[in-house]
Amino acid sequence: MNIHIKTNFNNNVINKNSSYSLSNINDEKMLEIILKDLKLKITDIWKEENLVNILLPLSIQFKFQHTSNKDLNELRKTLSRIKIIDKHILEKFNIHDSLFKVYYYGNPKRLKLELLKHKYKLKNNQGFWQLYLNE
Repeated sequence: MNIHIKTNFNNNVINKNSSYSLSNINDEKMLEIILKDLKLKITDIWKEENLVNILLPLSIQFKFQHTSNKDLNELRKTLSRIKIIDKHILEKFNIHDSLFKVYYYGNPKRLKLELLKHKYKLKNNQGFWQLYLNE
């Protein structure tokens, strides 16, 4: 028996194939063993997607262009509300843009998704990260 598992966690589609030896399709004990194994594989996929290294947060530095201090304050409040962000630091500030350093747990995809939920788009342009208000 060949089984194809297709999952979508955090907008990340994962495909896995599994093969099982099954001589009789009516063998309920063997089908139950296969079902338990498939549940375990799906749980492992979910765990891999939600893996967080709590010993070593990652860091990212990005530029945020703002039109007012209100935009800047809203971003700071948002960064404080996102649970995977350990801390954030405003490193440079001028009238048009700001440079932030953010320490977070997880991976960059997860950070992008969390920011997108709060209407911010994080974009990487050849190693230079920028954050935009996604209206």
